[in-house]
Amino acid sequence: MILMNGVYEIKQRKLLDENSYQHTTTDELGRGGQGIVYRTIDDGFAVKLILENGNELTDPIKIKQKINEIKNIQLLPVQQINIALPLVSLQDQAGYVMSLMADMQPFAKFIYQEQSQQDILKIQKLDWIDTQWPEMLKNELAFFSHSGGHKRRLMALYRCALILNQLHGRGLVYGDINPNNEFISASEDYDEVWLIDADNIRFDLVSNKNPIFFPEYGAPELVTDQTANSIYSDRYSFAILAHMMLALHHPFKGKAFYEDGEDDDWNNDGDELTSQQKIDRGLLSWIYDTQDLSNSYENSLAALIKEDNFLFPLFQKCFSIGRKDIHQRPTLQHWAIALIRSHDQLLTCPVCKFAFSPIENLTCPDCKEKKPDYFQLDSYSIHQDDQTKKMVWSAYLEIKNQNHIVIPQRVLGQVSSIQGAKALFSIYLSEQTVLIQQESDDYQISYINHHNKMNLTKMNYRLELSTENMNEAHYFLIEPNNQCDSSCVLKIVKNGCI
Repeated sequence: MILMNGVYEIKQRKLLDENSYQHTTTDELGRGGQGIVYRTIDDGFAVKLILENGNELTDPIKIKQKINEIKNIQLLPVQQINIALPLVSLQDQAGYVMSLMADMQPFAKFIYQEQSQQDILKIQKLDWIDTQWPEMLKNELAFFSHSGGHKRRLMALYRCALILNQLHGRGLVYGDINPNNEFISASEDYDEVWLIDADNIRFDLVSNKNPIFFPEYGAPELVTDQTANSIYSDRYSFAILAHMMLALHHPFKGKAFYEDGEDDDWNNDGDELTSQQKIDRGLLSWIYDTQDLSNSYENSLAALIKEDNFLFPLFQKCFSIGRKDIHQRPTLQHWAIALIRSHDQLLTCPVCKFAFSPIENLTCPDCKEKKPDYFQLDSYSIHQDDQTKKMVWSAYLEIKNQNHIVIPQRVLGQVSSIQGAKALFSIYLSEQTVLIQQESDDYQISYINHHNKMNLTKMNYRLELSTENMNEAHYFLIEPNNQCDSSCVLKIVKNGCI
């Protein structure tokens, strides 16, 4: 279920579904080479009309073929995955009705190139930005902050990677990864992510259909029509999406691209490739490639990728050797782990929305705002055979939302499944007490009382502590009900005090 915020007003259309229910369209929510999605007057529903070469289908034979394909999508093994599936197909029309969740917006809101120049100019400039900086730089930084900042982008990409990894784990390919098909909660208090455009989902490497890709997001083997969509092309397209969201720049539009681009209109005689065609075919190097500087490029947000020890190796591998050797591209599980590890090592500045390490900085290095209150969490797995322990996770979670913070299950090292985004604890802060509430039935949790000779106290789902003691380290023994998983000791400290 997804709800998308419309951008275009259109004339109402009345369409019948296979059950003869009439759907009245209102706004156009999104448009691509494969179809158009419309809002309807019925809350919680939208209609997609499938296109061919940018036009609606009129051939009855092709319409029937598309309707059969839609019905086949409904049979795919995609249960418990956040994908808006076709509910019913339309009558005498190549299209279907899908459910929508309220108050969501596309990932396109994170991408600079998807905004109109008019909207960019409306964004208020950041106070700490030097007025002497180039206008383009000031606009990019203001947009990055206004559209959610760094950690929200990392979380959106993490949740998206989890969904795609679930699909790939079932032998399915998404096929059309682009910023108009992934949606996140409009409110920054939530980070639910859903995917639409399910009619492009298919089993991996068994389709004879033509490759499907969004302009500038397609893997080279799709653009050159060498293969059908695969999990490998999904990996490549996802990496481009991540790059566009984090760096606000295409990963292959660098020095060589812009130098060639100056002569495209003059030298393109039909035999010589344009700079854009070179990008699409994987012939130009990555703009931050450490081994090939021929297409290098520096922009205002390059550091968010180049200085990220978790993400940079994945981008380097995917966009260097992975351009030609598809099997070298990092999996979506690798991306999910790297994205959320990067996310959990940072705090978000409440003023400028840029992120920074609370250990290395007393204030925000950009706008100099005081860093927010936060919890530091360290998790250690316990091996039963030799009773040794190993750190499996470290995280800094800022305290917001009226002194309520959720500690996710991923702090136990569980990041390869959707469980990594689910709650383990909720912590509620008041002036005098701190209430810790267990949110999962998958674990037996005990409080380790260091002041009472390391005694264990079963939580029984709730534990109350004194606020004045929160600057001390508090320890919890987390024992999974599934005996195959290791037990963990979780250390929680407010504001990183030792």
